[in-house]
Amino acid sequence: MALLHFTSGTTGTPKGAIHVHDAVIAHRLTGRLALDLHPGDIYWCTADPGWVTGISYGLIAPLTNGVTLVVDEAEFDARRWYRILERERVNVWYTAPTAIRMLMKVGAEAVREYDLSALRFAASVGEPLNPEGVRWGQEVLGRPFHDTWWQTETGAIMIANYRSQEIHPGSMGRPFPSIDAAIVRRRSDGGVDLLDPGQEGELALRAGWPSMFRGYLNDTERYQHCFADGWYLSGIWPLGTRMATSGF
Repeated sequence: MALLHFTSGTTGTPKGAIHVHDAVIAHRLTGRLALDLHPGDIYWCTADPGWVTGISYGLIAPLTNGVTLVVDEAEFDARRWYRILERERVNVWYTAPTAIRMLMKVGAEAVREYDLSALRFAASVGEPLNPEGVRWGQEVLGRPFHDTWWQTETGAIMIANYRSQEIHPGSMGRPFPSIDAAIVRRRSDGGVDLLDPGQEGELALRAGWPSMFRGYLNDTERYQHCFADGWYLSGIWPLGTRMATSGF
């Protein structure tokens, strides 16, 4: 065991997800490819270090990619955040849809008081990012917010809107290279059926990636229930999805 991350409890009693040292491989590679981190960058992840994002992408991913971290412990304040982005010349910014909506509520005029020209890439995680948030980033910051999807259990970014690809506002993006993602439906016998594009079902990932959790603390039965026919079942039903393929 290397890391023990507890889930938030939004889908039941909080669970302790066990991760191993192999997870660092995924943190480094997803930091490079999904967040566009380069050695020498100035990077700010606004997640609290008590949250899985704050450890995985607030500490491990940037450190293994040789970038400088910005850490701020104060409560959210839009102008304070803009001052940090300006003063520290932040290149890559990873935040959450809730924060983006609060920035939108403050208004565009507040942004124009600051020089954010150093910002190259902005990304979001934590909950679905609505299309308005993506468009607001493009219109006001000059950079769209790139949505990413992963869970405490997956340990690292699994699906993302990459800098190299056109963003479709409201889309969670494409699977990370080497990650097989599909939409499935559980059968009564415990197996799963893979669904055709356009059908609604549960988002699943083929098991075996480096940052996949290796168990729930003291709850083997619950862990085993997360898998069927070699697939990790996320419990997420992305409505209207057309994704049933892998990689790029």
